[in-house]
Amino acid sequence: MLQFTLLLCNRKLCILEVSYIIPLRGASSTLCLIFAARNSQKREKRFPHKAAGVLGKRFLDIQRRAPTTNMNQEVPKVYLDNCCYNRPYDDQSQLVVSLEAQAKLQIQGMIRDGKIKLTISYVLQYENGNNPFANRKNAIEKFFSYACEFVDDSKKDEIIAMAKKNMEKSLKFMDACHVACAEISKCDYFLTTDKRLLKHQSQIVKILNPIGFLQAIAGGQDG
Repeated sequence: MLQFTLLLCNRKLCILEVSYIIPLRGASSTLCLIFAARNSQKREKRFPHKAAGVLGKRFLDIQRRAPTTNMNQEVPKVYLDNCCYNRPYDDQSQLVVSLEAQAKLQIQGMIRDGKIKLTISYVLQYENGNNPFANRKNAIEKFFSYACEFVDDSKKDEIIAMAKKNMEKSLKFMDACHVACAEISKCDYFLTTDKRLLKHQSQIVKILNPIGFLQAIAGGQDG
């Protein structure tokens, strides 16, 4: 939804021009995120807001409400592929990349808070281990500690068999292995920013980008 947004800056009420708003509803809180549209350098100088992490330049947390609980609501289980983990390190000058990266960081926070269950695999560990950038590799490896399920190499034969079937639908081997790991662990969602992979249809797991996932769980909780 597009709308004009007012921002209190230096004790003055200013217009933050046009923004794209995505409402998010969590099990314990309601959060509304504004992804401000990129505009002129003058506006960026007037609104020098900064957020945590490597990319919060156009991210505003504008509303938090009192926590609510829903004991009947199941916690979704997700599997993130390697490109999804690395999205915050990509070129943030592209709006779509910046939005996906910020959505990914929001998902990380929900995983830390126990609102989402994380599954990882030995395939993911192997691919991340080959990351030539030590700081990125170490940061991602550290986040793996929040996983509640690990698909190890004892299921290698099953993973390869399922991966071969996925490769028949034009997936690359490593991508097919990641999807197979998510399917074996019966994840609810597989998150990626790979355009080719997003076109793949799985009978077991829903494949979405980070933004689509946040919209999906918001809609499910509203319903």
